[in-house]
Amino acid sequence: MKILVTGAGQIAQALVTELIAHGHTASVVSRSRKAWMNSHPVEFIMGDVLTLDSLDRLVKEADAVVHTIHAPYYPDAWRAELPQREIRIMDAAARAAVPVIFPESVYAFGVKARNLREDDLPAPTTPLGQIRAELLSARQAHSARTASVVASDLYGPTANAGSVLETILLSPLRAGKRGYGIASVDQPHAFTYLPDYARAIRTVTEGMAGSDNTKWNDEVILAPSQDPLTLREISRMASDVLRIPSLKDPIVVPVWALYLGGLLSKQTRSIAQQSYLFSSPVIMQPGQLGMLGLSPTPWAVSLPAVLAQQTPPSITNREELTPDAELSTESPGLAN
Repeated sequence: MKILVTGAGQIAQALVTELIAHGHTASVVSRSRKAWMNSHPVEFIMGDVLTLDSLDRLVKEADAVVHTIHAPYYPDAWRAELPQREIRIMDAAARAAVPVIFPESVYAFGVKARNLREDDLPAPTTPLGQIRAELLSARQAHSARTASVVASDLYGPTANAGSVLETILLSPLRAGKRGYGIASVDQPHAFTYLPDYARAIRTVTEGMAGSDNTKWNDEVILAPSQDPLTLREISRMASDVLRIPSLKDPIVVPVWALYLGGLLSKQTRSIAQQSYLFSSPVIMQPGQLGMLGLSPTPWAVSLPAVLAQQTPPSITNREELTPDAELSTESPGLAN
């Protein structure tokens, strides 16, 4: 199959790697060429899906589209950037009779993320969650065939500044420093390993683009996510792997401090509003993909693999973390 991927961030990189490993070809549309593409046999198309003249042709030539584009981490940017680009992709896909698969977060489900099931309906509690719920509703109302694959917070070999676990915990630990926790370090929290997420998206994409083209139409599907652990537990596991057991547990950043910082930073304000995801449990129950045999990579395998690599350049690149940066392919923050 030929898959058109829009965006070139941590999800796109993991997905393209997965697609190529399973015999598919990938074309990537992005505003800029990323270094990782040099080691992947991909067709690169520079452009913005909102204004790209060749979009209809590219979609028509593909068997499916995976739309991974995101925006800076605050509501005004999401509302200005995301809906119109999703609509343009879905319009092109509807004309070409090609399915569109969307990565999705738990934001739209609000406190239902404490024990999220595949049949749960959106119930947003924050401005970002409201926008995610509106996007889900627009996908289901559109004539294009769509599916949304929900992940919890992401981490893995392709992690960038959109990975909260990488940014606040794993990168500091690699540097021999204490990590941080938002609101609490003692609530069980499901994380989604990026290679597992890529495998889930590939499975859904193959199903929707295959001979049974009614499969997963307009559905919300939960990606297999790892057993919930607290940030304290992950920090201790990581410290053992790195052989730095003398490090103390993560420093807790209180919610009031985030709201105080939010007076000056729209991004920090959004993190404060989403902090309920760490002050209470986040648990994702197995869904359809689990019944197909997809299971999460154990922590004992994934964590050493991630810690063995150097901190990704985008984590230490301050420009990547600037909330007023141009449209990005990933959104730094929680449960992206």
